[in-house]
Amino acid sequence: MSENYMLLPFKSAAPFWSSILFAVSLWFSFFLQGWAILFVPILTLLILPLVDQYVGLRVENLEPDIEESRLFWYRLITLIWAPIQFITLFGILALAISADMTLLEKIGLFCAIGVLTGTIGINYAHELMHKSGKLERWLADSLLAMVLYSHFRSEHLLVHHIHVGTPRDPVTARYNESFYSFFNRVLVQCPISAFKAETQKLWRKRLPASHISNPFYIYFSAQLFMIVLSILIGGFLGLFLFLIQA
Repeated sequence: MSENYMLLPFKSAAPFWSSILFAVSLWFSFFLQGWAILFVPILTLLILPLVDQYVGLRVENLEPDIEESRLFWYRLITLIWAPIQFITLFGILALAISADMTLLEKIGLFCAIGVLTGTIGINYAHELMHKSGKLERWLADSLLAMVLYSHFRSEHLLVHHIHVGTPRDPVTARYNESFYSFFNRVLVQCPISAFKAETQKLWRKRLPASHISNPFYIYFSAQLFMIVLSILIGGFLGLFLFLIQA
């Protein structure tokens, strides 16, 4: 078979598959407890940056016109990540509720889970939302709902892509802007700009903002499902821990 049609080897996509290490580490943190809860933050903030410095900059990229059929290992990790994250988040939540852990340990554990869901999960959701397939879009919505950030799909595709680098894009940092100013603006303005973009899209089709095709129905339902599930699993403590990681 010609090299132009062969699958790219697993090792080429291995850096992306290393994200599974975070999920495994969280389970170890839960079962070992104590100081082991700090392993994921240490891995993220200390170990990986040092490894990154040691390995150095990798400048080569895949050819932009490469056949998607050759990217099996790249695509597979994005497709399986949503169930991995769901099982990790709600599996640990179910076990942590009755575990012999202090409240501080539980809070620390779910802050660590937030590293998984809020960085890796959102990054994979970003890749998936750019695909046209219904499965990929559904998986992206599932990942975003786990961190109550569902509006990101509309904001990113309909606002950021169009207005990036301009004052009309809430996630474009202003010159010399502090992180806190940027963060607060993103939290407040992004859901609003995303909803406006979707309503304008409907108006161009002569449809009202309340039309069933507005994806905000999906966003709200998916997030409500995650919230209700956390309550069913652990009551108000379950909801509290879920919100901590979100």
